[in-house]
Amino acid sequence: MGQIIKYTAISMSIFQLYTAYFGVFPAFIHRSVHLGFALILCFLLYPSGKNVEEKRQISVLDILLCLISFLAMLYIFSKNDYLITRIPYVISITQIEILLGALAVLVVLEATRRAVGVPLVIINILFLLIALNTEMLPGVFSHRSISIPRLLEELYITLGGIMGLPLGLSSTYIFMFILFGVFYQEFGGGKFLMDLGTSLLGTKRGGPAKIAVVASSLFGTMSGSSVANVVATGSFTIPLMKKIGYDPTFAAATEAAASTGGQIMPPVMGAAAFLLAQFTGISYIIVLKHAIIPAVLYYIALFLMIDMEAAKKGLMGLSKENIPDIRKVLRQGWMNFVPLLVILIILVRGYSPSKAAFWAIVSTFVTCLLRKDFKSIKNTLNVLEKGAKVAVPVAIVCASAGIIIGITSLTGLGLSFTSILTRLTGENLFFGLIVVAFAGLILGMGLPTSPAYIILAALASPALIELGLSIIQAHMFIFYFSLISSITPPVAVAAYAAAGIAECDPMQTGFTAMKLGITLYIIPFFFAFNPSIILIGEPVGIIMAVATSLIGIWALSCALQGWFVNRKITNWVIRVLLFSSALLLLGPGQITDRHGIVLFILVIGYMNFSNIRRRLKIKKN
Repeated sequence: MGQIIKYTAISMSIFQLYTAYFGVFPAFIHRSVHLGFALILCFLLYPSGKNVEEKRQISVLDILLCLISFLAMLYIFSKNDYLITRIPYVISITQIEILLGALAVLVVLEATRRAVGVPLVIINILFLLIALNTEMLPGVFSHRSISIPRLLEELYITLGGIMGLPLGLSSTYIFMFILFGVFYQEFGGGKFLMDLGTSLLGTKRGGPAKIAVVASSLFGTMSGSSVANVVATGSFTIPLMKKIGYDPTFAAATEAAASTGGQIMPPVMGAAAFLLAQFTGISYIIVLKHAIIPAVLYYIALFLMIDMEAAKKGLMGLSKENIPDIRKVLRQGWMNFVPLLVILIILVRGYSPSKAAFWAIVSTFVTCLLRKDFKSIKNTLNVLEKGAKVAVPVAIVCASAGIIIGITSLTGLGLSFTSILTRLTGENLFFGLIVVAFAGLILGMGLPTSPAYIILAALASPALIELGLSIIQAHMFIFYFSLISSITPPVAVAAYAAAGIAECDPMQTGFTAMKLGITLYIIPFFFAFNPSIILIGEPVGIIMAVATSLIGIWALSCALQGWFVNRKITNWVIRVLLFSSALLLLGPGQITDRHGIVLFILVIGYMNFSNIRRRLKIKKN
């Protein structure tokens, strides 16, 4: 079983590398091969029954599921010419297509259950039931129900269902960047980023926490997974934070918040960023441009809050003998910057993200050739195997999300949701954003970022656009609230993973991570009303928005942590005023900025005056 898995996974990675360099096959061929590999690997990697996994044997059920997956995808592969020329809903679906379509839906749902969990399966089943019983829905949601043959036609033999856009992205951009992330990590890039953060910030006040912020932002942008980021960097940073005196809960929350932010940090931003680019029709490099300022603001706020926590508790950094020399780190590892530069250069020159990821992988391999720690061919094959294994759940999720997208399109649920939302909110943008934000948090509690974003984008983005947002504002807002649930109780998976490493209370860790990551909840509302923060508008307006946002982030950090420069803020009124100033400074328009700056100056002036008066009183006594 182990050998079957190994060579199947390696074959999948080689297929993806081949198509990234020479170009993809026609959509039905390319996506059917990709999904065929993913389904077979899924049933082998996540076998049925505990005893089967322990004995490393393949059960009859798993063999049957693999065979069904192979036959369902083989039909799509072999009928490419027919499928691209047939006219949907005019040429009747055949009996064999109905049978294979039903089996394809079932194996995708079972693979989803094994790889991701039950929540996404429940959502899929709910959408299937809605499609078959649409006329029973209330109000504007009510339409003629879809017949089973027509539903299976949409989901199986068109590019609007399982073979649709999400799977297309998984089979091109997403897989290649996952594979690049694994290559980069395994060939020394992860260690380099950790050593770089340690050498730069290890001796500073609260050094290990700052290492976590820098390392997690750099590693997280490539991994695209909050939990994977926590496990990769948190196993090193959390024990160090505890060692210098950070509370275990605060240490775990810091790692969780830093790791979650990796998904909004260019230049990669994980898998969902590719979905965002495709849904909006905006080039990937432009998406990165829009994302950079909010991401930087988030990490500045996080950096300030952990620094203030260290100041309050008098925590120092690591001793110099435990810190790698920065010159040695850069001299030995500067080549690890090359793959990241390759990605940016190729994207800026207008090539596809999959081509950029391919050459980044090649450059990673070449830089290893130039270093003394060159990995053997055997290790390279192991990396190809690991990359495919990591990508399998993502591919399954994208196929599963295709079912939801297909049903949404077929039934018109997206238009109905838009109508309901605009009526419910009275065409008020702020209330519309609140509703979508809560929907994103609820969806994200049971789903990874990618499917949560796909579902919410299909349903809510038309409504937000109708309420007045541009397409990039609407989709970035949805993107943020699709990933925030990683640190939002009760299902804060990143916080729970970090709490396991820190050996502390998971729920308390989640609430502390929410506090540290509060800008993730606030910033989307402000770039929804003030697009200057995402670099849309005149240069002067953008500069002013960024400047006032930085001051606002400072005021917000002071308010939440109860600390200003080298002094604790004991007066709750002052903290409320600082928080109000932060909201005004982060808000849209020059009027709110002026009020925020005036309020901030008055509060700072009062604090300094009180401090001088206190010192004079002490001196007099």
